[in-house]
Amino acid sequence: FWSSASEGATGSFLATGEEADELTDGEMSEKMDVVLGENELTQEEKGWAFQLQLQAQKDGVFIDNVFMLHAFALLGKGEVKKGLTRAKNFNAICTKWGLRETRSEDATAWVRSSSLKDFFLTSGRDEEGRPMMCNKMAAFVPKDSLKTDEDWKFVMRGLSDNMRALTPTLRDVRNGCCLVSWMKGFGWRNINPSVESKLATIYQDSYPVKMKRMVVIDPPLIFRAVFKLFSVFLKKKLLDRVVLMTEEEVRAGGLPLDQMSPDLGGSLQGTWWEVRAARLAMHNASVQALGPIVPLQGV
Repeated sequence: FWSSASEGATGSFLATGEEADELTDGEMSEKMDVVLGENELTQEEKGWAFQLQLQAQKDGVFIDNVFMLHAFALLGKGEVKKGLTRAKNFNAICTKWGLRETRSEDATAWVRSSSLKDFFLTSGRDEEGRPMMCNKMAAFVPKDSLKTDEDWKFVMRGLSDNMRALTPTLRDVRNGCCLVSWMKGFGWRNINPSVESKLATIYQDSYPVKMKRMVVIDPPLIFRAVFKLFSVFLKKKLLDRVVLMTEEEVRAGGLPLDQMSPDLGGSLQGTWWEVRAARLAMHNASVQALGPIVPLQGV
């Protein structure tokens, strides 16, 4: 699917610098139909979105575009206050870290040239069709990766883009995603509760992403202590979704091997960055298809 032409075309939170494919009118129409089909709401969900927009407009809460409005509504499941709180929290994070002013490609270039370059493994979708993101946890050493305010700006923008890559369509927002953490070689040098708590502000009660399952592969002996540390800032509902597996269980089919990296016995080729770029292109297509928010009249 085609990519976003420019940031701000239909909202402030899009990847930039991506060129659109050359498509015939027929191809464009066909792909638009597919995109719209992946972003349909039920009548009940449309009601949730209307009520959320109504309250956001009354309260002066900014929401980037219709896709984000609908995503917040889906995560709120009809609870306007819940969806609105997420939107407010996301705005606060965007303001604090300058996410809307930081270009996606600049953040990506920073991550790919930093000590985080080996952190991500290629991954597809789990057995339920949910987008996966697989991380090699031993590759992240907080004291080596995050030294300056600029480092934080880029890593927070990069993480928020990863959340977009896990929610390329509203169908994916509704169904949730799967985070896979490979813990081989993980030790105390990879742990910094202060850093982890800041990173968690993106995906916990902020950006509209649902972590449906969090798979931890080969948890080390210190994992119980790590789990206890994380319980200070991660909500119980997230911790309850943690599933422990051994590498042998993964290789025996615990996760779909055709969607996993060869590092974990899978057969999926390519890199995470290629998977991410394709998903971001789909996300941007979803944003463009749904368009900008049109203010409600007479409220």
